[in-house]
Amino acid sequence: LYVDGPVDRISITVNGSVLTENKAGMVQGATETLPPLLYMQSTRLTAADEAIVDFARGIESGGSDALDRMHRLMSALHERLRFDPGRRDPTRTAIETFGEGHGVCQDFAHVFVAAARAIGVPARYVSGHFYRDEGAVLQEAAHAWAEAHIPDYGWIAFDPSHDHCPDDRYIRVAIGLDY
Repeated sequence: LYVDGPVDRISITVNGSVLTENKAGMVQGATETLPPLLYMQSTRLTAADEAIVDFARGIESGGSDALDRMHRLMSALHERLRFDPGRRDPTRTAIETFGEGHGVCQDFAHVFVAAARAIGVPARYVSGHFYRDEGAVLQEAAHAWAEAHIPDYGWIAFDPSHDHCPDDRYIRVAIGLDY
């Protein structure tokens, strides 16, 4: 959209339908142009400090396979972090969120990504939408979760803010190293 001159107001309304399918978090059919190892790269928002590394190693020491560890990581973060909708700050780091013990879905995703990478599992940030079916009419913000690359499965999505793998209520829009 390009507009010349002074503008008082622009309004754009978009309607559409999205068909979704419950794949229990498994990402299938997406074009993957980048190798999973790229998602081992830490960023300012997803750097892990000693506390996050120790927390992740505690999950890892429980044994079992990478898929089970990521499920346990998701649940442990859901239990440890308190959802705080008043705390929206796109520059907030995983270290700050973990240390303070609260944040929004974006923050939960950053901590998950930092912790997964700390124990050698490629992980990436996902932004999209989550249909809240508990009666909420207005969805005030987009949603965020994470995906981890699991050997023999590929990319699997994890939502630590809700403690479950994304299903047909989620619409995946974009992926990246962080927000």
